[in-house]
Parts: sequence; C-alpha cells; structure tokens
Amino acid sequence: MKMKIIFSLLTCIIGFTVPSQQAYSVVYSDVTYQIVKGLEVSTYLDDLDVLRKPIYSQPPYSYDISEGWDDLDSLKNEEAIFVLASHNNKIVGMATGVPLKFYAESWLPYFRIFFGDDLNGYFYNSDLLVNDVFDQHAISVTLLEILVQEAFNTKKYRSIVAYSVVPKDKKPFEKEITTYINRTALQEQGFVLDGIVENIPWSTPLGVRMHTCDIWIKTNQ
Repeated sequence: MKMKIIFSLLTCIIGFTVPSQQAYSVVYSDVTYQIVKGLEVSTYLDDLDVLRKPIYSQPPYSYDISEGWDDLDSLKNEEAIFVLASHNNKIVGMATGVPLKFYAESWLPYFRIFFGDDLNGYFYNSDLLVNDVFDQHAISVTLLEILVQEAFNTKKYRSIVAYSVVPKDKKPFEKEITTYINRTALQEQGFVLDGIVENIPWSTPLGVRMHTCDIWIKTNQ
C-alpha cells in the first residue's frame, strides 16, 4: 500500500517554517513524503542501508558497518510502516517502525526493562534518518509526525517508543548535536524521556563497546 504526500512551502499542516537564514543546500519544500506499509517495505531496505551507514559509522555509534544490520529481517513485517522523504526521485530521509514485539530479539530485553514482558500495544520507531545535505531537523520532524499519525491511526497501539544513544562525553538526557534518533524531533512530537538503559553491547571496528541509551515514549491521548 502506498500513499504519496506532497508538501509545498505554503502548507501549514507540517508544522515548521523556513529559517530566516537557510543553511542547507536544498529547500525542504521540494521534498515529497511517501508512506509504505507491510511487506512492501522490503523494497526500501537497500535505501535504508545507504542512509544508515554514514551515521552509524561515526560517533557516538562507531558501529562496524561491515557486519551488516541485525534488525533488517524484523523490519520485513506485515505491520511495518516506512515514511520516505524524496528529492528528485532520490530517497533522502526515512522514518521506520514496526510493532515492538516483532523487533530484533537482541534488543527486546532492554525494552522489557521498562515495558514488561507483554510488548503488545507498543510501536517502535526504529529509524529517523536524513541525508546531511538537507535540512535534517525540519525533515525529521515531518517524517516522525507522519509515522506517529499512521501508527496511531491503526488503533493497535497505545504508545510509540524510540531510543537515542548518549555520547560518551554527555550525561543521559543531555541534548547532543546529532543522534541516530533526533531528540529535538522527538520532543517536538510529544515524546517524553522514560529512562535510560546502560551497558548495551555494540560491535565496532575496535571491538565491542558499551553504550547508554535514552528511552523515549509517546502515549496516544
């Protein structure tokens, strides 16, 4: 199932305006948004890989991208939702999500610390990525807004959850410049911090490193 959404500069429903000094090479009014659901998301996993690599290979992640991704199979789900941001027919941003109970098994123990063994009713925002030559904040906010609306519109989920990695030189809950999940976008879309998880093992080119993550949640009103 596909649905294309095109936002113009004058469209107000997306909730952001043009900065007084545009510091990016592409004006985000030229970006189109497309929703893909179910098993059809498999078509876009290569695009997801392209967006992930430059982010995950850099701090605070420093992930060994040569190992691939351990969650891709879990994203091939009949209830998956992907939101794609495109410019000139090229995907430049993506928000992805699946029911939390179907996400990669290696991650579920950390979520059970907060939400218990029964993960029904939780939808997991696994990716929020934008190419860095675009206005990352504005596009991230829009991608996340659409994903949240689509997930809650299914009437299957009481809450949406996400995480962000805490850099080594920051304390939990502090704002960092760049993260895999954009904290500012989460806050603007009504997510609140639910707590932290420490000592999550992460494979890097220099061996396994332990990460600390903030856990975020948005509950349907």
